[in-house]
Amino acid sequence: MLKLKKVPTLQTTRLRLREFMPEDAPSLQIIANDRKVAYTSAAIAYPYSIEHAKHWISCLKNMLLFQQIITFAVDNIETGELMGRVGLTVFNDSNQADLGYWIGAN
Repeated sequence: MLKLKKVPTLQTTRLRLREFMPEDAPSLQIIANDRKVAYTSAAIAYPYSIEHAKHWISCLKNMLLFQQIITFAVDNIETGELMGRVGLTVFNDSNQADLGYWIGAN
């Protein structure tokens, strides 16, 4: 069982995995609105509007607490630029998890 109440920050020399923030919505909208990214996931509407981005970010805390889904923003350490997302869905009944990600083309 996932027992986190907050998304931790993880980092390497080049990348940072962190909690999505409301101010990420414009960058998220640009990345997710790319047809090549949107078609990789049934969960991404196309076209993907700024309203979609804001709503999705606002739902992440409840997804963590109640659905056992942890979602990280992936950004570039040097520039702070949002690059994509990585998520982990934990299935408590089977002690298994599903890892998914998408990264913008730029």
